[in-house]
Amino acid sequence: MNRLQRYLLASFLPSFLGGILFFIMILELAELLPNLAKFINYDVKILDIAKLVVLYLPKCISYSLPIALLFAVSFTLGSMYAKNELVAIFNSGVSLYVFTLPLVLVSMLLSLSSFFFEDHIVIDALKHKNIIFKRIMKQTVAENNTDITVMSKNGKIVYQVGFFNEAEKSLQGVVVVERAENGTFSSRLNAERALWNGTQWEFSTVKRYFWKADGSSMLDESLSNYKQENLDEVPETFRKTGKGIEEMKVSDARIYVDQLKNAGFPFEGELAEYHARFSFSLTPLIVILLSVTMGGRFRKNILLMSGLFSLIGAAGYYVFDMITMLFAKLGYLDPFIGAWLPFAFFVSISVVLYRHAKT
Repeated sequence: MNRLQRYLLASFLPSFLGGILFFIMILELAELLPNLAKFINYDVKILDIAKLVVLYLPKCISYSLPIALLFAVSFTLGSMYAKNELVAIFNSGVSLYVFTLPLVLVSMLLSLSSFFFEDHIVIDALKHKNIIFKRIMKQTVAENNTDITVMSKNGKIVYQVGFFNEAEKSLQGVVVVERAENGTFSSRLNAERALWNGTQWEFSTVKRYFWKADGSSMLDESLSNYKQENLDEVPETFRKTGKGIEEMKVSDARIYVDQLKNAGFPFEGELAEYHARFSFSLTPLIVILLSVTMGGRFRKNILLMSGLFSLIGAAGYYVFDMITMLFAKLGYLDPFIGAWLPFAFFVSISVVLYRHAKT
C-alpha cells in the first residue's frame, strides 16, 4: 500500500467511525423512545432497559454499516475533489482504480465479516432482546416443542409428536404414518419414545400396523425396539418456531427449507430468502463501488451531488432487490437468480462506471 492509499484510508476511517456511531445512536433512539411510555407504565428497571439497548446494538451495527460506508466514501472523495487534491493525484499517473483499491478491499472484508456477524451475533442478540422485552411487558412467551406435526419424503411420511426434547434429541408420544406412492395408507407406527442415534430414529415400546404382503388384510405387531432406514428426519425439524427465515441462523434456515421441500410444501420464497442471506451480506461492496464511481462526476456542489447520487444508486439497489425477491417468491424467477441478480447487475454497472470515471 503506497502513501496515497494510506492517506485515503486515514481520511476515510474517521468519517466511517463517526457515521456508524451517529446512525447507531439514531436507531437506538428510534427503538427506545416509542417504548418509553410503556416502560414507565410497567415500572421497568433501568437495568432491564440497558439490557435491551445493549442487545439491540448488534442489529443497529448491521443496519448502520451500509449507510455509514456510503456517507464516509462520498464525504471523503467529495472533499478531495472539492479541494482539487485528486487533480494532483491523477496527474501523477495514479488511476482511480488503484487509488481507491483499499476501499474496495475494506468493503470485501466488511461484507465477509457482516455475514458471520449477522449469523453468529445479531440473530442471537435479537432473540434474547425479544424474550426480555416480552417478559418485562408481561407478554406470554410461547416457546415449547409440544404437539408437533411434520411431513417428510414429499408427504409420504407424517410424524405426529407429543413432545420433542431438543437437549436429548428424543421424541415422546410418537405416531408415524407412511403412505404409498399413490397416497393410500401403507403403515402406522405408535411408539412411546424415539431417540436419535445420529443417522435415524430408534423407537421403543412400539406397536405397528401394516398391510399383509398381498394386501388382503391388516397385520399388527408389538416390538420393544424398532428402527427403519427411511425414518431419518433430522431432530432440528421438530423444533417449533414462529420465526421467519430471516430470523434463523443459516444452518437452521437450510434445515427449514429442506423440511418444506421434503414435505411437498411451497418452498421457493424461503429458498430465495436463504440465498439472500449470502447475497445481501455483500451490500457494503455495492455501496462502496457506487460511491467511488459517482465521485468526480460533478463540477459544482461536489459533496452534495456525489452523496445524493450515491444514495440514489444505493436506494435503487435495495428497490431492485425487493422486486427480484418478490418475483422469486411468486415463482417468476428461480430463487437463486432472484437473490443474486441485483448484486450481479449493480456490480456490472459499477465496473462500467469505473471505466468511464473521471481520472
